[in-house]
Amino acid sequence: MKRYITENKIKEYELAFIVISLMLLLPLQTFASEGESGGGGILSHLLWPTINFAILAITLFIFLKKPLKDFLAKRSETIERTLSEAKEARVSAEKALTEVNLLLKIKKEERDWHLEKAKKTGQQEKQRLIDEGLDISKRIKETAEKNISAQLQKAKEIIRAEAVNAAMDIAEQKIKAGMTSEQQEKIISDAIKHIASQN
Repeated sequence: MKRYITENKIKEYELAFIVISLMLLLPLQTFASEGESGGGGILSHLLWPTINFAILAITLFIFLKKPLKDFLAKRSETIERTLSEAKEARVSAEKALTEVNLLLKIKKEERDWHLEKAKKTGQQEKQRLIDEGLDISKRIKETAEKNISAQLQKAKEIIRAEAVNAAMDIAEQKIKAGMTSEQQEKIISDAIKHIASQN
């Protein structure tokens, strides 16, 4: 604040210097114009303009001192208020920037967390699908092996039945060829007795 008051005083002195310079130059201008026209002596030419200037300077000083002082005080106040508002705006902007940076950091951490979670979930799902595929493959293989085993057993039974039938046919033919009709009747009779005894 002292700095602005000092600047205001300097401005007051500059203004006063300009006014005084103008006052001094006006009589010289008047003196120069009268000198060309051949007027009175130097003393009369300098005395009255100096008195006029002194009266004008005192009058200006009396009437302009308070308004000039008020103007400079208001100007100083306005500058100080503007600087204070600028400082507050800077603090507010820095605070907002800090908050934005913090939010960006939080959002980045959230994004990284979601990416990591999605990656883990993807890996778990991949492993689950692989395990499920292996399990299905194992079950298909087991079912195929059971089916193959059942079909093989069925084929063996069919072949065995056909082999038994073929062997029986061959045996029947050999037996028929080597047996007499009495032997055949005896075998049939024994078979009928055996069946009757079981019932």
